[in-house]
Amino acid sequence: MEDKREDLQDLIEPDPESLDLAVLQVNVASAEVALSQAEKRLADATITAPFDGFVSKLDVEEGDEVERQTNVMVVVDTSVVELDGGVDEIDVLETQVGAKASVEVDALPDQAIVGEVSSIAAEPESGQGQGGGGIVSYPVKIRLSVPDGVDLPSGLSAVASITVSEELGVLLVPLDALRGAFDSPTLNVVLPGGEIVETAVTLGNSDNFLTVVTSGVEEGDMIITIAPEESEGEFDVTSGPG
Repeated sequence: MEDKREDLQDLIEPDPESLDLAVLQVNVASAEVALSQAEKRLADATITAPFDGFVSKLDVEEGDEVERQTNVMVVVDTSVVELDGGVDEIDVLETQVGAKASVEVDALPDQAIVGEVSSIAAEPESGQGQGGGGIVSYPVKIRLSVPDGVDLPSGLSAVASITVSEELGVLLVPLDALRGAFDSPTLNVVLPGGEIVETAVTLGNSDNFLTVVTSGVEEGDMIITIAPEESEGEFDVTSGPG
C-alpha cells in the first residue's frame, strides 16, 4: 500500500523541473507570437508604392494618427505622361477610350508624339453648359508614348488630334475640287484627250481638307480644283491611308 501511495503522490505533485520547462516553452511561444505581430505592424507602417516615382505631395506629418483609406501622400509615376484636354459635345460621342492621337507640343515644334485616349469624363467641365453658356467641353486625358531622351515637364502646352475613325485603301480628293450641290456633288474630270467632264460622285467621310470618294472616279483619274490663289490646278486622284 505504501508504494502505491507514493506513486499517487508523484502524480498529484509533478516534478518542479518539468513544470518550469513547460512554463518556459509557453513563454517562448507567446513571445514568438508577439514578435510576429510586431513585425507585421512594422511592415504595415511602411508605405511602398507599386512603381518608381517621387512624392509630389505629403498630407500627413510624423506622429499623426491616420485611419484606413486616409490619403497620406501623392506619388507621381514618372513613366506615365498624360495630356489634359477637352473635347466638345459635338465630337465627344465619337471619341472612344483607346483612340489614337497625335500630339504636338509647343516646346517640340518639329516632333509629333503618339498617344491614346486614356479617359473621358462622364460630365462636362464645371460651368459649361446647362446655363453656363459657350460650347460644352468634356475633360479628356491622353496618355503619351514619350520617345527616349525626351523630357516633358508638367505644365507644357500641347495640341492633340484624336482619330475618331479610320478608313484604309480609300480614294481621297481635295474638298476644293467638289462642284455641284451639297446633295449631288460632282468633280471636273479631265479625260485622256483633254476634255473636261463634270462627273457625279458619291462621298464618304471628310477631315475638312480631303474627302473620301466612294464612286464616280477611279484612282489615277485627273480632276480640276481651285487653288487657294483662285487659280485652277490639276490633281491626280490617289488612294490614301485613312
